Amino acid sequence: SPDCPRVWREHAAIAEAVRRGDEDEAGALAFQHADRAGETTYRRLNDRQAAQFAETTRSPEEESPHAIER
Repeated sequence: SPDCPRVWREHAAIAEAVRRGDEDEAGALAFQHADRAGETTYRRLNDRQAAQFAETTRSPEEESPHAIER
């Protein structure tokens, strides 16, 4: 996934803030990370559902073995 390097950088930043004992920074980074991950997951699932819907809603002409090529 193209998001992987960003995800690992976010994890490292959160861990570093925890290591320093900076609760506010760690919390803010964790919130941003979770929000971004949720958005990414939503888009991925929505795209997959749209693709599956497109596959199941072909016109009768597309599915007929006797369809006339245009």
